[in-house]
Amino acid sequence: MRAEQGAEELTAEEPDAGTTEMIADGSVVVQELDGQDGLTHRARTNAHTLLVDEPPAVGGADLGPSPYDELLAGLGACASMTMRMYARRKGWDVAPAQVRLWHERIHADDCAACETGTGMLDRINREITLDPDLRAEQREALGRIADKCPVHRTLTNEVEIATTVVSGRSADGGGIRIEHSGWVAGRGRCRTARSRPCCRSWPVRRRGWW
Repeated sequence: MRAEQGAEELTAEEPDAGTTEMIADGSVVVQELDGQDGLTHRARTNAHTLLVDEPPAVGGADLGPSPYDELLAGLGACASMTMRMYARRKGWDVAPAQVRLWHERIHADDCAACETGTGMLDRINREITLDPDLRAEQREALGRIADKCPVHRTLTNEVEIATTVVSGRSADGGGIRIEHSGWVAGRGRCRTARSRPCCRSWPVRRRGWW
């Protein structure tokens, strides 16, 4: 019932107070929706808006795909787009592809190609269905090019997630700015090539906040 009521009240296009600022190309603003009992968020780019949520089983209202759904969709779409651009450059007449993805946790012992030898790992499975009329060498070429899509490279390369936490404005304009380097894929927490400290906190004086 909650999900049905929420679907009537919320749409991805519904504007929110405080979210009308310009968003730069390549950036995304994700905002928790005020007044909601669940986990619904609105994600906005400079041209598009969508809802992100979780199913009721984990406290959401199921008004949009989950964060993992969005991650998998981005990877699948990127792979398909990359294959399409490659086929166009080659002048191949290829029917639309389908990419199916799912995420799971596996034991490190079950991954022969992984550097980590113990514990649990995340694995994304990707199944690509291509035009049956393609020659074997064309299918192989498209499969290889799918691994070269930008999102695939981002997920499999070393990635540093740098988080900046800024407090809301107080009556005297006070606040603390915290910058933290999160997980680096494949290297563990807070490791970088330069081995610099991963977490810094300092007061920053700016117009309107501190």
